[in-house]
Amino acid sequence: MSFNANLTDLFIRIRSQSPKKKKIIFIVCVIWQWILTTWTDDECKVIIQNCYKALPVGGKLIACEPVLPKESDDSHRTRALLEGDIFVMTIYRAKGKHRTQEEFKQLGLSVGFPHFRAFHIDYFYTVLEFQK
Repeated sequence: MSFNANLTDLFIRIRSQSPKKKKIIFIVCVIWQWILTTWTDDECKVIIQNCYKALPVGGKLIACEPVLPKESDDSHRTRALLEGDIFVMTIYRAKGKHRTQEEFKQLGLSVGFPHFRAFHIDYFYTVLEFQK
């Protein structure tokens, strides 16, 4: 299995560490939205691993993805996420799936990302931060 991928969003943030030293630190991030949802776990590992290899130490992979709750309930968030999961399966790809926060964390750990954080921004999307 092989993948060809273009990084559509490459964000480089330059921050001055010390005005006296005039030293500049480059922090490289790969940013994407709704990519991992349409792939299997094995395919996601390949994609995430390629990003891991491309990032410098301290670099970040930031993904904005739908994240399922640990347990189903009757909330608007859960309903929206489950409807989104069905939509992805019927319109895009039956093999893709929505994942829980823990499943995303385990995908990152399995390819070498030691740091993971998640930020829920609304009913549907969560910003996932994998740091090398």
